[in-house]
Amino acid sequence: MRILTALALAIGAAAQDGALIELDGSGTTNPSKYFWEVGSIFMARAKPAVRITYRAVGSSTGQYEFMGNTDDDPLAVNAHEGGAYNDFGSGDMPFPKDKYDAMRSAGVEVLHVPFALGAMAFFDNVPADYQPDNGLKLTACVLADIFNGVITTWDDEAILEIQDGDFDPPSGEKIVVYHRTYGSSTTKGITQYLHAACPDKWPADKVGSKIDWPASTFNVEGSGQMSAMIAATEWSIG
Repeated sequence: MRILTALALAIGAAAQDGALIELDGSGTTNPSKYFWEVGSIFMARAKPAVRITYRAVGSSTGQYEFMGNTDDDPLAVNAHEGGAYNDFGSGDMPFPKDKYDAMRSAGVEVLHVPFALGAMAFFDNVPADYQPDNGLKLTACVLADIFNGVITTWDDEAILEIQDGDFDPPSGEKIVVYHRTYGSSTTKGITQYLHAACPDKWPADKVGSKIDWPASTFNVEGSGQMSAMIAATEWSIG
């Protein structure tokens, strides 16, 4: 209810004094272009005038800002002097129960609104000349070993034995592994998948929006940087 109430009150006041209505959102990077496009259309048509901004900073940061949190207490609500840092947040994951309950206890009415459907996936940049005829195949357990730093080269027998066609990567070709940084709902989604599909190799304590990754992996910020780094780096995966 927080978003709708804020907007209704702002419009009521603006109708009387002509003030500009400002709404700021933050959160997941995945639908950022959608927010910017919808915001642009809304601002062009709205009367009285509305200015909408959206910062693609990651799902966990969007939740943090919506709570008005501080680093001292992850369950603090409106601990920031000005209260919430944003007017609405966006994420590919709902608030966890402890944070949801903390906001309800503090008198904050929280409304989760599904607004878009998108997929999470693993992407690789194995050069086309080396791709098997039927495409590269990686099982959940092989992916778990890659992201755990157990499988480190593309010619590992665990990768070769599950391909339908010929796959003959250069001997000892290193796998460059990228992962999201900070609190990412994509990280939560793929770690939930790895645990569900291969729990022996990906235990429950490695599920979450922010986990400890092997030192051999590289962190990137946001979906845009992830896709850019994979596209620019042959023999990478993320």
